[in-house]
Amino acid sequence: PDLTLLFDVPLEVARERLSAGRALDKFEQEKDDFFRRVRDVYLMRARSFPTRIKVIDSTLPIAEVSLQVEHYVTTLFNGQ
Repeated sequence: PDLTLLFDVPLEVARERLSAGRALDKFEQEKDDFFRRVRDVYLMRARSFPTRIKVIDSTLPIAEVSLQVEHYVTTLFNGQ
């Protein structure tokens, strides 16, 4: 792909968001170590391919996350 957006949050934030009153599915019930390893690999890939993989800090307010997404998509389509 020309662009991959990686919406990143620390495990603690993800766990807090998941506890919003619904049952966790099988994947969401994995141990914390699993999610830390997966996150580390994705962040490593982002560092390896910085022009293609853009990390979005998803701990920011949704308006700021949206602006980042808009920026990266617009930049891709404008060829910059």
